[in-house]
Amino acid sequence: MSSRQTSNKQPWPSIKWPDWTGPYSNILELALVALLLFAIASFIYQLIVWRGWVLYNGDAWRLYYPAKAFMFSHLKDSQFPIWTPHLFFGFPFFAEAQAGVLYPIHLLLLIFKTTTAYSIATISRYILGGLFMFLFVRRITNNSWAAVISSLVFAYNGYMIAQVIHENVENALIWLPLILFALHKWVMDANRPALISAGICVGVSFLAGYFFVSLLVLITATLYYICISLFVHKDTFGIIDFGYLKRWVGGMAIFGLIGVGLACVQLIPNYELAQVSVRSGGLDYDVSTQVSLSPFHLICFIFPKFFGHPSTQGSIWGLWPSNYTDLVFYLGTLPFLLMLGALLVRRDRYTLFFGLMFLVSFGLALGQFSPLWYLLHNLPVFSMMRNPARFLSMAVTAGAVLAGLGFDMLIRRETANQVKQKQYFSVPSVAGWLPP
Repeated sequence: MSSRQTSNKQPWPSIKWPDWTGPYSNILELALVALLLFAIASFIYQLIVWRGWVLYNGDAWRLYYPAKAFMFSHLKDSQFPIWTPHLFFGFPFFAEAQAGVLYPIHLLLLIFKTTTAYSIATISRYILGGLFMFLFVRRITNNSWAAVISSLVFAYNGYMIAQVIHENVENALIWLPLILFALHKWVMDANRPALISAGICVGVSFLAGYFFVSLLVLITATLYYICISLFVHKDTFGIIDFGYLKRWVGGMAIFGLIGVGLACVQLIPNYELAQVSVRSGGLDYDVSTQVSLSPFHLICFIFPKFFGHPSTQGSIWGLWPSNYTDLVFYLGTLPFLLMLGALLVRRDRYTLFFGLMFLVSFGLALGQFSPLWYLLHNLPVFSMMRNPARFLSMAVTAGAVLAGLGFDMLIRRETANQVKQKQYFSVPSVAGWLPP
């Protein structure tokens, strides 16, 4: 038989692998990122994930876990926990807000016993926050690796790890990247479901039970919406397209009405309770500046344990030694360098916005050491705020985005250098070196 003749043997049937480059690629990416986030969380909190332990330290056992036990027991008995008789002669439990009675994640966990639900809620914050940041940074960079960097930095920076005992702070914060993602999609693609989703996420953030962090989320999202709209929709002369203003203003109104409208169910009773508290007339300036970030803490960008660590008893020193948790802002050495690289080299609207967000937030976190806090303290609502270090929540969020932007810059420069090298050593280039 000639070698040219075909064989009568039937070939092996080919295996059809899923086309992950098609419509399933985004699902695969999210699944892999979620798996990575869970793997890291299960390592950091291995006693919670693998041994069934419950976080029971600091405010976790003084406030959050007892509140969850009371809330879950009532909701499972089809009773709404408006009032508790276990504090003083009675206390408006729902109006106090910090338990997050209507927070959707808590309602989904009612099928579990209290200890299991509390632990799942703890781990889910890191996975959800990381996924939301991944979606946003991938959207603005079109770079999945940069998005992974931002995702990991946002979920597991020092601030998020230290704030694990303050669940409502983290629950309110993690929705910010998803809100920014949805608003970006609305501005760029005129996607109405994205706009509605952004408003819903604002409402969910307020339902988490920490008003001031949610307020910062709303302010940041609104400023981002304004800035990104002004940068994108211009005519050839750089003037705003006034034909777009109608949709722009309408979108902002819908975003605000949905978000605040959903939050009102919690905000109204919370406001009424605040009017009979010590904060009703505003706090004294000295009281409001408690837990201000000292300028000396800047060294903690590189050496996070310079002022000690709770794991070593009696080692914490410096200002506010009794409040270590609120003063942690460590991003990691590599993310910090990536952030600096983005600030120093990149020239785009995202770097400008998040660079200003980082600087202003960090300046406000300095509290009594910065004139910015004095100006803010004289404004309505903010006069009731204590603990300037809460602004670190916005600073680390901006830092996570900037780290991803810095990594994206490195990848693009490396790719550009490789292209230049290939062109330099191409056949026509080499031929040009040869003598005639």
